[in-house]
Amino acid sequence: MLLSAPLFALPSPWPLLPLCVVPALWLAIWLVGGEPLVRTPLNIPILVIAVMILVSTWATYDLKVSIGYIAGAVLGLGAFFTVARYAETPKGWWFCFFFYFGINILLAVVVTLMVQLPQKIGLLTPITSHLASPVIALHNLSELPHPNTIPAFLLGILPLQIVFTVSALVHRKRWVTIYGWKRAIKISLLFIESTVISGFILLLSQSRGGYISFAVSCLFLILAVLHPRRRWLLLGGTAVAAVVIVALWQWGDLASLQENLRSSLSDDPALSLDNLKNRIEIWSWAIFGIQDFPFMGIGMNTFEHVMPVLYPHFHVAPDVVNVNAHNTYLQAALDLGIPGLIAFLGVQFGSLWMLFKIWRTVSRWQDNPQIKRGFLSLNGSEFLAKAIVLGLGGGILAYMVFGLTESIGLGVYLLIWTLIGLIAGLFRHIQSTQQNGVSSTVREVAMQRGEHSS
Repeated sequence: MLLSAPLFALPSPWPLLPLCVVPALWLAIWLVGGEPLVRTPLNIPILVIAVMILVSTWATYDLKVSIGYIAGAVLGLGAFFTVARYAETPKGWWFCFFFYFGINILLAVVVTLMVQLPQKIGLLTPITSHLASPVIALHNLSELPHPNTIPAFLLGILPLQIVFTVSALVHRKRWVTIYGWKRAIKISLLFIESTVISGFILLLSQSRGGYISFAVSCLFLILAVLHPRRRWLLLGGTAVAAVVIVALWQWGDLASLQENLRSSLSDDPALSLDNLKNRIEIWSWAIFGIQDFPFMGIGMNTFEHVMPVLYPHFHVAPDVVNVNAHNTYLQAALDLGIPGLIAFLGVQFGSLWMLFKIWRTVSRWQDNPQIKRGFLSLNGSEFLAKAIVLGLGGGILAYMVFGLTESIGLGVYLLIWTLIGLIAGLFRHIQSTQQNGVSSTVREVAMQRGEHSS
């Protein structure tokens, strides 16, 4: 898939060639006795996505408009299966992890230096004004990345960085025991510095969706490590506080406070709700489009051209160009139809299910000594294993929340497929370790019976 994806960039009719090349490659691998695709719990929803990508080539009004996104989707699926296969071994998993870790930070820094950072938060204005990139003067602003793409590069790694940093500080003696004090210090400093850099870049993006997604991910991490009783106390306290605030807002004598708050919201760009009104209208367009084209969608990357013609806008300014639905799930339904949306959700929730199964296995290491010894070469370190699972889960959850207000571009989703591939590879690693443990146990029992019989 990775080798055939560049053919999508060729002029028509060559873009359709990979749709024949990819199945032919799989058939050839199968005929020589190989395994074309690694087996994961996500293969069925991914198959549906692949079929709907094929359907989208017929649904689109112009294949030239959609071909770039089709190529990105093929690359994403190829990245998933490549990482899932290679990350089954501890060495391969760590290689893919650090590659994913490094490329996300690198791209976040590069995009930050390329975009025109917003001026929403007054305290950050002196910094963002000095970071004005010379690239902006050389290009049309519409051709540059949007600042909201910055959180998309960071949300997958920030939860991992946080759990590793906290683990390095709280369990520093265990880190020294496992890696030695020199190596432990180097690893700790690496994660602390990278966490500060990523957090600062996320702050500079001034993306409210990014802030909210990161906060939800942090709340998930806190709830996961709390004692069950404290977990319920925190959830109950948060729910009670929310109910009290809503009650006071609706029925309390807070008319002057409400008016002051509304005026402050309208005056402060960071808190203004005007953008939300525009997005609600855009979301309504998307819903109308899904109702009219429920099974095949409108074709990939055609939102900018099709939606204004079929559903003229009223509140959004005419000079504002909306290239997507500002919602990953609505965009998935428009691109690939409702079957594609269901498969897309199946991939996300399937990833969380795999992490849940891995968490349960790690929590029962005493019953699985084979896994304890072989899990990612961590020498039976349960706290590091749980940190990895929590960080991966926090990254997936952050992307799911971020997708409610933003459509994640294919360049970023290639990295998300890499993250999902890391989860699938870790799941396959657990399965293979369990199978090896069962096989070794069966051999030991057979040898003992042979000795007794002799």
